[in-house]
Amino acid sequence: RQPPDRLGQVTGVEFAYGGTGLGLAISKRITELLGGEIRVQSQLGVGSTFEFSLPYIRVETRAEAASATEVAASPAAHRPLAGISILVAEDEPINQMLLEENLGEDGARVVMTGNGREAVERVLRDGPGAYDIVLMDIQMPEMNGFEATRQILALAPDLPILGQTAHAFAPELESCFAAGMVGHIAKPLDPNALVALVLRHVKTRDAH
Repeated sequence: RQPPDRLGQVTGVEFAYGGTGLGLAISKRITELLGGEIRVQSQLGVGSTFEFSLPYIRVETRAEAASATEVAASPAAHRPLAGISILVAEDEPINQMLLEENLGEDGARVVMTGNGREAVERVLRDGPGAYDIVLMDIQMPEMNGFEATRQILALAPDLPILGQTAHAFAPELESCFAAGMVGHIAKPLDPNALVALVLRHVKTRDAH
């Protein structure tokens, strides 16, 4: 028999002897059970060529199965923010939707506010221990992120606040730290980088 081609088809060779045909009937049944088909081409005085094709089905190895089991058994592997409460101040509806969806899928409890003033009022109403971290947009109506950060820290001095802005230039970064923010992330937000940043500062807070 010839080697399989790139379509997974195996081609038979000519037989120089005759038979009852029982082997062909068995082969046909097995091929059909496996989802394939068998074909024959015959020429009088020359011989017959039998050909069959089978679908390629990838079988999971033991190592892959064990790895998948470990991931399924460890919720933290795909929900790294489980148990973390995040207050978000963001005025753009699309950004609100993306943040809520991404952070929620990673396991976080997300409370969304539309500007700095709403974020301050939420901390005032819910208490300084209600949130593990704040994600603060810089440019917002009514109250910008810098002023909101200062007022929130007056209410909850140990609450870490991360700034988010599309303008990641040195003066703005300095303003973030001057207002009391512990970190900064640039827009458009990288979900993986945001998760890593949140975990770093939440763990640092817990360590204290």
